[in-house]
Amino acid sequence: MMPLICLYTVPPAAMRYADEETLLVMVHELVESFLVRRDGVHEAAVNAFDQAHADADEAGALSAAPYHHEHAAATKVEKKLAAVLGVRWATYDRDTDRLYDTVKAALHAPD
Repeated sequence: MMPLICLYTVPPAAMRYADEETLLVMVHELVESFLVRRDGVHEAAVNAFDQAHADADEAGALSAAPYHHEHAAATKVEKKLAAVLGVRWATYDRDTDRLYDTVKAALHAPD
């Protein structure tokens, strides 16, 4: 049985991305999550790999990632949808990288 997955958006003023970019992130995560579960990749293995490769731009893009194929498939869907929506991939990629760096810095900041 597929677990319940809730996706929601917030008011535009509170969004981290433009509407289209929010949709792209959601679709990537939804596709990746579905494929990981379908393929029997355990969440603990994903989390352990991500933590061990915290310095990687995208841990899932590393060929050794236990969810590499699922991540790559989700990225293909994400790129296709970006093209359909007229979102420039380079701009979107820069925006998501910037946000990731901000979140990462906040997580590792001393209390």
